[in-house]
Amino acid sequence: MAIVRFLIDMGLFIGQSKAFFGLLHGLATATDAVTREICAEWAFCAENSGDV
Repeated sequence: MAIVRFLIDMGLFIGQSKAFFGLLHGLATATDAVTREICAEWAFCAENSGDV
């Protein structure tokens, strides 16, 4: 979600509809959930290896 917030704050999506932002939010939320699941299952991410 952080990258989506950054891009919105930078004005990249000026003029987009509420439906677009709803879709973007849903995609970002789903992506975050899948990333966390993969990291937890495979210890694939830096946050799970203690490198953060």
